Amino acid sequence: MKRTNHQIVVALLAASIDATKSLKKEIGMKHHILLLAVLLSGLLPAGTQAADAPLVQDPNFPLIRLPAEFDSHRTNILLITSEDNGAHLGCYGDPYVRTPHLDKLAGQGVRFANAYVTQAGCSQSRASIFTGLYPHQNGQIGLATHGLRMYRGDTPNIFSELKRAGYTTGIIGKIHVNPKSAFPLDYHHPMGGFSHRDVAKEANCARAFMQQADKPFLLMVNYKDAHRPFIRQQEGRPARPLEPGNVDVLPQVGLDTPNLRKQTADYYNCMMRLDDGIGMLMQAVKDAGKWDNTLVVYLGDHGADILRGKRTSYEGGVKIPLIASWPGCATGGQVRTELVSTIDLMPTFLELAGVAVPPGLPGRSLAPLLRGDSPAWRTHLFTEYHLHSGDNYYPQRTVRDGRYKLIHNLLAGELNPGYAFTNDRFVEKGEIERVLAKAPPHVRAAYARLKNAPPYELYDLENDPWEFHDLAADPACGDILNRLKEDLLSWRKRTEDPLLDPANLARLTGEVAARWTSGSYKKNMHWEYPEYFFRAARTPQRAVPRRRRHERLDIGAEGSRRQGPYPEHRAPGEAGRVVRERADGVAPLLPEPRSHHARQTPVHHRHLQQRAVVAAAHAPRGVPADGVSRARVHGRRGGKDLSPHGGEQSTRSVGWLSATGFQG
Repeated sequence: MKRTNHQIVVALLAASIDATKSLKKEIGMKHHILLLAVLLSGLLPAGTQAADAPLVQDPNFPLIRLPAEFDSHRTNILLITSEDNGAHLGCYGDPYVRTPHLDKLAGQGVRFANAYVTQAGCSQSRASIFTGLYPHQNGQIGLATHGLRMYRGDTPNIFSELKRAGYTTGIIGKIHVNPKSAFPLDYHHPMGGFSHRDVAKEANCARAFMQQADKPFLLMVNYKDAHRPFIRQQEGRPARPLEPGNVDVLPQVGLDTPNLRKQTADYYNCMMRLDDGIGMLMQAVKDAGKWDNTLVVYLGDHGADILRGKRTSYEGGVKIPLIASWPGCATGGQVRTELVSTIDLMPTFLELAGVAVPPGLPGRSLAPLLRGDSPAWRTHLFTEYHLHSGDNYYPQRTVRDGRYKLIHNLLAGELNPGYAFTNDRFVEKGEIERVLAKAPPHVRAAYARLKNAPPYELYDLENDPWEFHDLAADPACGDILNRLKEDLLSWRKRTEDPLLDPANLARLTGEVAARWTSGSYKKNMHWEYPEYFFRAARTPQRAVPRRRRHERLDIGAEGSRRQGPYPEHRAPGEAGRVVRERADGVAPLLPEPRSHHARQTPVHHRHLQQRAVVAAAHAPRGVPADGVSRARVHGRRGGKDLSPHGGEQSTRSVGWLSATGFQG
């Protein structure tokens, strides 16, 4: 009988509690003893290899050769992202765009009607997808191309965890999160800049990757559409472009001009070219023979780069399309209305791959929803904003429940530089002001709040889905306002939001201001926020295992690069580091804080603690319990950036070794 990933994991966990006879009967005595040995050694590798397959060994979690039949049941994961688009697809009810391939994907799987990113920015959103953490938890609070970065280069992420479990990993398109060394890839094809939209090439690269992958894989395919510039047609796609007279301006905008209509039409044309590419990519999965065992997830990385969209906390910025198709889906064509977030993707991928989920992550696995179950689910969803680049710094925190949404503007009363940034770049100078003078009062008021926001904005999403009517000053909504304020504050405390400290907010504001001298912006200045955001009492340091080199797949797809070994892992601030050598030659890196106040937080502690237990279990006899025999210091004092990774749930109540088995 074929065993699913879920059944295998359940069997593994059962073995850690009691070696039952029924388990022996199902998988056989030989396999049963082998699995028990894995668990007792402190490992839970979901990765397996065929007997003659070459091993790419990670020193943190050595791979173990398990029977080849286990590999054949493990779920491949194809993660597809498009740039800068909301839920403007036919299956989401858009009246103008034509997206038959994405509509078909939704008909085969699950469409999420209330899906959100954590922050409406490229790097920030992607870092949350990768790590399962909010931007203020992982550190990627702005664009990677402007030097902003995650606090730590060893933050657990979907690529590191699945790579450790034996998956082949790859990205087609951009990574756009710092440091890139945090993501162990067997294959990466950057695909060039935004001016070229060759969706056929992306499908060809993906086909070659999947055909050559002899193990379960995680492949991320990133499309440039619908990022600016909005390209009407390229390579004959779309075949029948929309014209300005065929469309209305997106409803979030609230304004209508010929220029805005042209931009909207070409935005839709980008979406239709994207859909062509999705169709080619789905065919590539089938050509590679992977369709029947692959989870396909499609999402937009955040909303459209149109007024009141990208770089804001409004629905036009943070609400996205999210579609998943998986052989384990109960029925095709499901529409789920639960509040879901991109922080839910990491636990979903790990669960379906049979890999233990690091405890304390704020997200939840979507697997029960994919299966058609009706579990108790979150009642509130949170997003945030810091900055994109130094041109649009305006920190915000947001909460919504089933109906109402609250936006907290941390710099209320200050002019929002993002207002001029968007208007000056994407519409004719003075155009918005001319149109606003003739607009209805509620539209003028909405743009006034965007330019100079009050402390709080409250919206009824049921009756006002595009947030034109602020109810924060309405006495009839006082109880709702206060309740959501409390919910938002509670979340910020649970996740250890560094901007709860006014000193951190003031210093970050100063950092942004320092980048502007004589009207020019200094893009490449060093950001210091990872060094001062967290200055509570220092906790004991943990050994951070150093990664060895991983060879990339040598895929000869059209235009792909043959790249050398994956760069050795280095965390941020590597100029000063403490290196501790184990007697067996493995040399973990120990983070050295700049300040004695710097600390790590519980989630990261538990994850590193779990790895330390594994290392100790395999250390030669006579080596101390921490696997360390001697230490020496290299480089100047300074070293590593330490950070919080606290989860949305109370991290103090989560044991690092659960009752059901190893969890890290």
